[in-house]
Amino acid sequence: MKHLRKQHRRNQGTVIIIAVVLVFACTMAITGWTYLTAARMRQSEAVGNACQRHIVWQNTRALNQQNTLVNAFSNNATQGGLTTNLSQATGWDGMVGWGGLDTNSYSNLNVFTSTNRATGNIYPFHNIRPTPTTDGDMFFTTIESTFSDSDASQTEHYFLYNYEKSYPGSLMGDLFIIHTKPSGTAGSYIIGDNFLINGNVMVYDGTAVTNTMRATMCHNCLGTTNTTLSSAGSALLMPDNYPAIPVGHVGNGGAGGALLADGTLNMINNSYFPASSLYATMVASSSGYTTCSSTTAATLATGVVVTNHSLPYTVPVTSPYGYTASASKSVLTITLLTVTSHVYITGAYDQIVINGSANATDYATQDTLAPLIIMLSNSSARDIRFVGENNRRLILATGTGNGATVFMSFSGTTSVAGGGPLRWRLQHINEYRNPWYDVPATPTGISLLLTGGIRTNWSVNCTDTTANARISLNLESNSTGSNGPGLELLMPRDAWNEPYFYIR
Repeated sequence: MKHLRKQHRRNQGTVIIIAVVLVFACTMAITGWTYLTAARMRQSEAVGNACQRHIVWQNTRALNQQNTLVNAFSNNATQGGLTTNLSQATGWDGMVGWGGLDTNSYSNLNVFTSTNRATGNIYPFHNIRPTPTTDGDMFFTTIESTFSDSDASQTEHYFLYNYEKSYPGSLMGDLFIIHTKPSGTAGSYIIGDNFLINGNVMVYDGTAVTNTMRATMCHNCLGTTNTTLSSAGSALLMPDNYPAIPVGHVGNGGAGGALLADGTLNMINNSYFPASSLYATMVASSSGYTTCSSTTAATLATGVVVTNHSLPYTVPVTSPYGYTASASKSVLTITLLTVTSHVYITGAYDQIVINGSANATDYATQDTLAPLIIMLSNSSARDIRFVGENNRRLILATGTGNGATVFMSFSGTTSVAGGGPLRWRLQHINEYRNPWYDVPATPTGISLLLTGGIRTNWSVNCTDTTANARISLNLESNSTGSNGPGLELLMPRDAWNEPYFYIR
């Protein structure tokens, strides 16, 4: 019995020890669990605050963009200060606001006609698109600030500064801009395989066939996925993937002032938005303009002559750019060395001859002449001849809205010692015409050097039947010249918004 009592006491002691150990273990577990729960709650609270801030900032950013698109992309715009809050009654999460705007007022904001420039490469003047120029060559207009509190209990503010900028796209290196085709058009949208673009191809219309042209860069807009060949033509070029895509604008597109942010091209004669209309710019120019409507022989202006005789160049007969000349055989001749006014063509001329330079002296002289606009508007002319070389800053606008072909033939020899391709300074804006570039047979490689750019909303091709690069498109590196207004002041512009933000 005594032995059993001792054994019982030992068992009780063991139970007590185990119970104490269990108590300590449970206490430690509960304490750890409590601390872990508290840590998780603090983490969830921090995540909630971070999510709240980001929601507020993104809402503010979206409101800022909408406000900018509605009010700032116009000419001579005036907007009073704007305060808008996305508020909500305090809910389960304690949030009292979802962002908003508190903007500065501005007046006489001229996005498309401003001549203000940034001075030097100063933050935040960082161009979104890679360009060969510094920010000192970029037009900008003004600053509009937007700020928002993340919530009532936070002290930081979210500030957005909007830089409204505008500049001709081709002068930034966007040498071939493929716009959205006109609504209701029939047929394929094709860019020929004989073009070598020593710059960027901007694609707004994904239906355009671009995979046989050559380029150094390709930039897709509005969700397009087009690509081009590399400059060597050996493989497909990987499109650029910018974190922020600048949206090109061409002003108001119709009655009611609809902003064209969908890649539509309306720059030749946009009566709804003269600030970005080439016709309005030409009419307002100090050089004046000559209207060419009659096909009767006459001298219309200095360097602009109409004749009626046998056509100086053989009419092309190849489909689809072949045509039949009229009985009047009217020829409009424009001499770039002597013409002093812009040229507005509405007449149904059988051929339009644009005479350039025939020697090195004339070629050098052309560089000193004021920029020139030659515009085909509502003209059924389908044959343009470019003779010799051209070093004058020239804008050619082809547009009628009927999709008709226009034969563009380049002939002559270069004044460069030892020969080589013809050289032409040319900014070509094409609205729903189908241009066919006809180049010299020799050299068999690149036979036409174009300094300028092409922007189009319909097919652009070359008459060469091979798949070789025949036309080299290069950047205009000196748009100002020494006489008259700069080319950049005559060309219609794109405009875009470059916002930057900081939190204070």
